[in-house]
Amino acid sequence: MESLTAEKICVVTVASREERGYWLFGKSCARHGFEPIVLGMGEAYRRNTDKFHHLDRFLRHRPTGFSHVLFCDAFDVVAASGLSRIATEFNKFKSPLVFSAEKSCWPDAAVADQIPPCSTPYRFLNSGLWMGEVNEAAKLVAELARRSTASKSRSDQRLFTEAYLGGDFPMVLDHRCSLFQCLHLALDDLEWSDLEATFRNKTTGQVPRIFHGNGGSNMYTVVSQLGLIPTFEESFDKAVRLGLMSENQYRFIADVITSYESCRVLVVGGGHDTELWYHCCRGNMVCVEDRAEWFPRLPCKLVGPEYQGRIGTWLPEVAAPKAVAQSSWDVVVIDAPKGDSPDSPGRQEPISWASQCGAKIIFVHDYERDWERQLCDHYLGEPSQIVPFGTRDTRVLAAFNRVCSNQLPV
Repeated sequence: MESLTAEKICVVTVASREERGYWLFGKSCARHGFEPIVLGMGEAYRRNTDKFHHLDRFLRHRPTGFSHVLFCDAFDVVAASGLSRIATEFNKFKSPLVFSAEKSCWPDAAVADQIPPCSTPYRFLNSGLWMGEVNEAAKLVAELARRSTASKSRSDQRLFTEAYLGGDFPMVLDHRCSLFQCLHLALDDLEWSDLEATFRNKTTGQVPRIFHGNGGSNMYTVVSQLGLIPTFEESFDKAVRLGLMSENQYRFIADVITSYESCRVLVVGGGHDTELWYHCCRGNMVCVEDRAEWFPRLPCKLVGPEYQGRIGTWLPEVAAPKAVAQSSWDVVVIDAPKGDSPDSPGRQEPISWASQCGAKIIFVHDYERDWERQLCDHYLGEPSQIVPFGTRDTRVLAAFNRVCSNQLPV
């Protein structure tokens, strides 16, 4: 098999829109001197098996000059190496198709016994990162595109696993994580290597080249240590300069969040301060945002609601989104949706959600406004503390401690 070189690799991803970790993926690629081809932008994305059809069309009419394709998921992947090192690691496998491996057998735990044993905990196929010779990749993807249409399966990983077990394609798994590192159940396996300026897998002794935050893994340690997001200090400065709160308000909330050893944070409203909250809770965050221009450029979960409310009009019932209702939040920060004009949605919905989900501490910004005050009185009662916007009487921050009404943990 001819040795692969960097210029022969075509990096491909599938994304219907720009959100969450999409920008960090692109930033990490650019840092290492390559740019992924994005398939499906602006098109409907119904299920994960849509990837097969995008890849099938692409590989049938691929650009000339490439011998190999590297596929990466778009929203929870970051590169930590250039294509030369990736090519070097791929060559060591001496196989046309190499897939990432993870510790859990998903989505079909029942087939775990059929997966061959290996010498590391990374035994099971993961489809978020894989690489292969273009002709073999084209044959595999075309067949799985056909199967996905026939079966109406929603999971690309299920079909890749079936193909791996079927033995009809020359697929191997990166059990030692020398090329790909899946992070689910694996964060404790990583340690920082000053020599490599990236992470090393303590269990396998390898230095992975690309990281995948599969299974909703918290990618904070990886993206912050790799320098893909601003530092805490830079994020705080950005929030104060460009955000809608004052320095004392930002510092107050930050002190509350960081007082927890581990803090689950729900942020309602993306903005110039989102990176600050992400730092404060070390990535343990969900962001609720309805406007695409304010979607967080971070690998965190995003909830995009369609607000039904209007200022001054009470909704009879308010049901929280599943991602909000099914979690227990330590801190909720509410600074959205818009509430500064009669046709604005107002904040009945997020304030109601916060009252329903067992949040310990709730912050509501713009508390001086009449509608916010009415909503807080109805759902949350008297605030435990009022934090003014410097010396101004607008942009007031109200803090509600639902555990102990007279005390905040700072």
